[in-house]
Amino acid sequence: MESLKPRTCKFCNKSFRRERTLASHVCEPKRRHADSVERYWELAFRAYQKFYKYNYPTRTKDRTKDQFIKSQYYGGFIKFGRFLHTGLVLGHEKYVEYVIRNAIKLEKWSSDAIYEEYLKEHLFKETVERAAERMMLYIMNWSSDNEKLADNFFDELTPAQALILIRNGTMSPWIVYGTQQGEKIIDSMSDEQLNIAVKFIDPK
Repeated sequence: MESLKPRTCKFCNKSFRRERTLASHVCEPKRRHADSVERYWELAFRAYQKFYKYNYPTRTKDRTKDQFIKSQYYGGFIKFGRFLHTGLVLGHEKYVEYVIRNAIKLEKWSSDAIYEEYLKEHLFKETVERAAERMMLYIMNWSSDNEKLADNFFDELTPAQALILIRNGTMSPWIVYGTQQGEKIIDSMSDEQLNIAVKFIDPK
């Protein structure tokens, strides 16, 4: 016979009469612990640690996962972690440093407008070698995924697709201005597309 001795959830301290009830019980702290294996959660946690280390430099110990889970800012950092996890954020560790250093409010960290400001600053500082490496890696992945020759990439790239690559930082100003393919892409864009692209490729 099952003992009726109360069982307590170690996450929220709620008591239950039956083991199976405890096992099926899901509270917010328990769910957060379960989510901690996810990549977006880890990205959020690291950003949380950096935030506290920057703002409280005299504290020598890093914030723990339990502290993160109980934090009033948990939801905001998780939203940001999901934003980073899209894979569209270029140099996400530098982006974390950027929003913290510029004292940007947490709720705006996932803003496209804030990211675009960071991206414009970041792209004009990186080396041509780094920009070329990123573009080449993207082209090789495209070639593999589509089973096409890498040499055909720019021939098949539409202006709309190129604009996306420019906006997310895959195609840097170095590529646009420093190659014939880049110049050809710019020439093929509509005025509307060009007005958007120029925000990311014009250092002025």
